[in-house]
Amino acid sequence: MTRESPAQIERDAARWAIRLGEDPDARTLAELEEWLAGDRRRRGALLQMQSISRLAETILSERSEFDEAAPAQVPERTSHPITRRRALGIAAALAGLAVSGIWVLERRTKSYATMRGEVRSIPLADGSMAVMNTQTRINVALAVKSRTVRLDTGEAWFKVAHDSSKPFIVEAGPVRVRAVGTAFSVRRLDQGSRIDVSEGRVEIWSELQPKERIALSAGQGAFVTDNGKIANVGAVDVERRLAWREQRIDLEGETLAQAVAEFNRYNERQLVIVDPGLADERFHGVFRAEDPESFAIAVHDSLRVPVNLSEPAEIRIGVPTP
Repeated sequence: MTRESPAQIERDAARWAIRLGEDPDARTLAELEEWLAGDRRRRGALLQMQSISRLAETILSERSEFDEAAPAQVPERTSHPITRRRALGIAAALAGLAVSGIWVLERRTKSYATMRGEVRSIPLADGSMAVMNTQTRINVALAVKSRTVRLDTGEAWFKVAHDSSKPFIVEAGPVRVRAVGTAFSVRRLDQGSRIDVSEGRVEIWSELQPKERIALSAGQGAFVTDNGKIANVGAVDVERRLAWREQRIDLEGETLAQAVAEFNRYNERQLVIVDPGLADERFHGVFRAEDPESFAIAVHDSLRVPVNLSEPAEIRIGVPTP
């Protein structure tokens, strides 16, 4: 069998990009799968043509809007409706810009970020949902056969739309979490990532130890270190850990040092423990994440220690109020 030339693959990929843009039926999709299976180079070529097509459509659309807004200077003009076929005509010229597949794939990735104190819900194009905690950054890439989210910083909860043909994978450093249709959270920490499952099941592992994988079910959590070790596997109170989705901090025996660190994630006005002897005191209670003042007053009342609320940038615990 003669091996297809790159040019032939690109031409066929352009035709498929057109067909997929015209509401394909089940038969068309079956034919597409058969075509893709014939050569591993075809999938990348199709992704490239689809990306270039969308870019061309955007350029044409912007030009069309400009033409409509500009005063007529030529008595007779020929109308050029924006179609996917016309967009693919421009794609041949734009293809030269895509020196490598990396350029195209980067354009397919969408990035989202939250500021300090912000909790944000992001509906994804596949029907999934991402809820991002404070100071979180994610990159979402939805491809023909995969759904990948890279968690760069912070914490996010994912409600995954079921699609067995497209695994949903969250990458947090070397840590990987794989799901099909489930709900779980991932938080990046200094030494690794914590995973908590609220619905269904997920598979977790580290790229450093790819053969060492475990499954977690609803109500379970684990911590995966950045060097590949899976630890702290067991039952957890997932709803309490997910209280941040409602901008609450739920303390159940955490130390004052841990509680302060949690509040400081959400607020510009920082809590400061001046007396180190207080750091290991433990607390219970539910507090508004954006209200460190109320927490400081609770510390004052329960420990009978002075708290200074007079400074605009910080709240000092263990120093008498002047």
